[in-house]
Amino acid sequence: MTFEEIQDAVLSDRFGESKRADAKRWINHRYGRMWAQEPWNFKISVASYSLAQNATTASLGSFQRVIAVFDDTISPLYRPVEAMRPADFYSWATRSAGIPVGFTVIGDNIRFDAPASSARTYTVIGELEFTELVNDSDVPLIPAEFHQTLVHGAISEGLRLENDPTWQAAEEDFRAGVEDMKKGYLTPVRNFVSAYPAWP
Repeated sequence: MTFEEIQDAVLSDRFGESKRADAKRWINHRYGRMWAQEPWNFKISVASYSLAQNATTASLGSFQRVIAVFDDTISPLYRPVEAMRPADFYSWATRSAGIPVGFTVIGDNIRFDAPASSARTYTVIGELEFTELVNDSDVPLIPAEFHQTLVHGAISEGLRLENDPTWQAAEEDFRAGVEDMKKGYLTPVRNFVSAYPAWP
């Protein structure tokens, strides 16, 4: 469903066209809560980053959280770069050029523990940042089968704000949808333990 279709579904049953601006806020509020609630596997993405010679930082780009960084400058292996807590980072960082072996995230940047002695490329695995729906053609990044869950959440939000006691039924539908999404989108890899007894 597009953002406009979700708005129409929210408005069609209980609200009039005059509530469209409110409906947009309700939808984005529930969308943001769904996005932040769990480490959904559809939030995980991979990107390639370039680090110029003598540089120590790279922008986070579309990531809100970094899971892992790998130096793929020297093939054929990907060499992991060690994650460090920001509070510990400067105890290990150096101003001498070399091959960075550690990183941390401060603000909107990935910071490496040494200026790169040569240009390097990195593969970064991370969680995508939340982006509000703005244009009518925007499509939520949650799985398509749960777009209707956003409708229920927004209706619940609107009814509750209007002190309409029927908000609880829509809230139950919203919560049921989120619970179902947990069953299908929290584990990106299945092994013989999590798949038992259906393995392989």
